Amino acid sequence: MERIFFREKEEKTLPEGTERYLIGVTGLGQGVGTTFVATALAFYFRDQGRKVSFTECLDPASCNTLLYDQVAMDKRFSHRNFDDTYRHLMEEGPIQRNQNKEAGILWRIPTPENCKAQLTLNQRHKARLIAAAREEVCIFDVEADYSWDDYLMDMDVVFVVSDPLPSRLIRSRERYRQLKKMELAGCKVIWIVNKMNPGVDKKQVKNYLKADHILWLEAFAMEQIYENEYLCRFPWEKAEIQRKIIEIFTKVSRKDGSLSWFFVSKDVEI
Repeated sequence: MERIFFREKEEKTLPEGTERYLIGVTGLGQGVGTTFVATALAFYFRDQGRKVSFTECLDPASCNTLLYDQVAMDKRFSHRNFDDTYRHLMEEGPIQRNQNKEAGILWRIPTPENCKAQLTLNQRHKARLIAAAREEVCIFDVEADYSWDDYLMDMDVVFVVSDPLPSRLIRSRERYRQLKKMELAGCKVIWIVNKMNPGVDKKQVKNYLKADHILWLEAFAMEQIYENEYLCRFPWEKAEIQRKIIEIFTKVSRKDGSLSWFFVSKDVEI
């Protein structure tokens, strides 16, 4: 019997004993700052010495803006190949070979070509996209759509971002109810109220969210956001933005650098 032996490709794994964390970030609607918070989390844990990946979970066919464009990935990868994770999914190809490492983070995000091709993910594609992230800290920027909610249930923690403008909170009522059900079912949820400013009535926002764990992230001057994009920077690369975000993220990370997601007090004030 002439047998042929093939050595299976060894899967790169984290050192024994290393814990893996799945962190979902979603919003109560579109344009509330979900990607802003998700990228900041990725950089925060990168600076903690973690191996981090960032995955955008959305349908390219229906998105209006791309992180790819915001941070000029085309320029960042002008002399190297940007591995198209979403195209591999649609072609039923392997996606583990992704080498899109930039700024110390591995990026699995859709491209302008994916949008042009009107790509829409089915449930199998979505499951494969989530499963592809195997780094120490896996950040998922999840579209505010019910079709992704089942995957949020399996995250170690879910950050829910909201805009405190009353009209936006009112229009997001159904989304809020769905995410609240997840929290009551046992999903670890941390609520982030973004775009805070002196005109916001915090008491009314608290009454609306009915949440124990709330982080308040103040609004940044629009010129800072615009300047970052014109300079092809991530928000984290702006010193003032980084400093203020670190203040709230340290509320959910122990001083020794490990992740506990445990709050000493019920409501976290900044």
